[in-house]
Amino acid sequence: MSASSQAPAKPRKSPLRTATLPAGTAAPGHGLTTARRKARSGRGALTAADLRQMAISEFAAWLREQTNKLDRPFQEHTITNYTDAAKSLHRWMTAKKIDEDFTACDTAVLNRFFTDYRKGHTQGGTNTLQRNLRTYSAGWSRPTTTRTLTQRD
Repeated sequence: MSASSQAPAKPRKSPLRTATLPAGTAAPGHGLTTARRKARSGRGALTAADLRQMAISEFAAWLREQTNKLDRPFQEHTITNYTDAAKSLHRWMTAKKIDEDFTACDTAVLNRFFTDYRKGHTQGGTNTLQRNLRTYSAGWSRPTTTRTLTQRD
């Protein structure tokens, strides 16, 4: 049987895809290290913050397995820069008491985040954060395009 006559393969799911939380619910606690389980003893469910931290660590692991446009592995400082942007968003969501995972970040939420971030940082730092966060947000189930984020009225 030739390769062309075989049934086409199903598209692969994104390696960055994580479980999402419907509003007001929590997912069962799995995929945690033993130390994390001991620290969380008594809690049987993951919070949105837990899911965000898991998504960030999965993103870092995924980047370590990928190559850049020159077919070279990403350097560790590049991976750190990308994950630092996601960690900044995570900290902001926690401070603003947004009890959702990253897929809840629509354009309005991200614009509020960048506005708050800009108050304490330079324009160049905010642009860098936005560029690095774009790489991370490409794996969300509801990605936000850069054009929408930077569009001015």
